[in-house]
Amino acid sequence: MYFSDDGGERVTIEKFVCALALDKLSPRVSALYAKLWAKLDPTDCGHTDANCIDAVLKNKSFMDKILQRWSSGVITKDEWYQAGLEGAMMHPNDNNFIKMIESFWEICENEEAAVNEKQAM
Repeated sequence: MYFSDDGGERVTIEKFVCALALDKLSPRVSALYAKLWAKLDPTDCGHTDANCIDAVLKNKSFMDKILQRWSSGVITKDEWYQAGLEGAMMHPNDNNFIKMIESFWEICENEEAAVNEKQAM
């Protein structure tokens, strides 16, 4: 089943509601996104820029796509979260979406990262 994390027939109610509502990330993706945002905005100023993005970006060819979307190179936390929602809609399976995020960014779901409550989404 497409929305199942393990490829089986079962889907949690939370996953089902997230897929319908498309207004929040799953807990796993949200936790990874919070870790990534903490790296992108280390001073907790509410935005990131091209220099911070480039420092955390593993797949440098992706930078062109980022600059196409945000020509100024500055991304606010709200814009970043919205981009995450759009990505989650295109990749509703958490395992696949997390692997994709990990392939583009210097982040790993299982790594420890200092994320304070204010930065968590």
